[in-house]
Order: sequence, then C-alpha cells, then structure tokens
Amino acid sequence: KLTPTERKILAATPTESIDAYLTYSEAQSFRTSGNFFELKDALQAYELAVKYDPEFVDAYVGIAEVNYEIWKMSYNTIRFAPLAFEKSKEAVDKILELDPSHPKAIGLRVLYSIQHLEREKAVADAKGAVFFQPNEPWLRNILGKALLASGKPVEAKKEFSTYEALSPRFDSAEKFDLINQYIRLDDVENALSLIAEIPVEETDNIE
Repeated sequence: KLTPTERKILAATPTESIDAYLTYSEAQSFRTSGNFFELKDALQAYELAVKYDPEFVDAYVGIAEVNYEIWKMSYNTIRFAPLAFEKSKEAVDKILELDPSHPKAIGLRVLYSIQHLEREKAVADAKGAVFFQPNEPWLRNILGKALLASGKPVEAKKEFSTYEALSPRFDSAEKFDLINQYIRLDDVENALSLIAEIPVEETDNIE
C-alpha cells in the first residue's frame, strides 16, 4: 500500500533530458561514495546536469546541499567555504523559483538559520512549513532539528518519530543522520535499531 509520499515520488518526472539525468546519477554516485574528496566531482556533475536542463530541480537540490555541506564542514580544499554558502543560497533561490513549496529548499533555509544560531526564526519557519505540508517527511526532520537546537528535546523527538513514520524508506546517509539525532536525544534504543538496519556492504561508507 503506497503512502502519499511514495505516490508523489513515482509520479514525478525529474527531467526530460537523458544527458541531464545520467549526469545527475553520476553526481549522486560520487556524493554517496563516502569519500569527501569526491564531493568536488559530485558538484561538477550536478552543475553540468543543470546546463543540460536549466529546470532540473533535483540537480539544483544537489548543488545546494553539497555547497551547504562544504560550508558547514569548512571543506575549503573543495571550494572556499563563504563562496560555497553563497552558491547554496543561489541554488535554493532557483529551486523555490521553480517550485515555491519544495521541502528540501525550505529545509535548507531553516538549516542556515540553525547554523547562524537564529534558533527562534528556525523553529518559526519550520513550524510554518509543516503547517502547510504536514505529511512531508523532510520538513518534520527539519522541525525536529530546529527544536533540538532550541533546547526542546521532547518536542524534537516527537517530530523525528513522525519523520520516521512518514518516510517510505531511508538510504544509509539519511539513517546515519537520524541516528545522530537520536544519540543527541539520548535515545539509544532507536539509534541501535537504525544501525542494525544498515546493510553490511554500506557500513564502510559511514563513520
């Protein structure tokens, strides 16, 4: 029985360009390799994908997320961190121009606020987004992070549980991220449960 999120994924046509999609798939492979040096290759592939299709939203999401990671982790050997932050914001603006309700773009704006210690703004923006899209899993995750950053662990745990319940499936990177949130909440049981679900062949790509 398909969830609304699964139906949305299956109904989507990310791009009509074969070249754009193959390049995007290559970028995804680089990004999930577990080698942070390959983030540079991922970024170049995402940027090439949007040249093939200037309206390829998923590729812009990749650009925004990789640049955000470079900025957050100060991977200056890949791209000067302040420039990466500006590139991430530019990509988010483009995503919202193409899709004003895109959850990943809205979520990244909340993460910018969290990183800049604008906690009240982060919570307010995340709650507003969830109000309009209550069944969107990613926004529940973002709200949980905003609440946790604001010192509200009980509310945060509720949102992470909702995120887990609404999500059709997690890849290993998403599981790793959620494991970290549960560890921060001192929820060892849920953390260990997620760890046990990660396939053995993928554990080498995760700390």
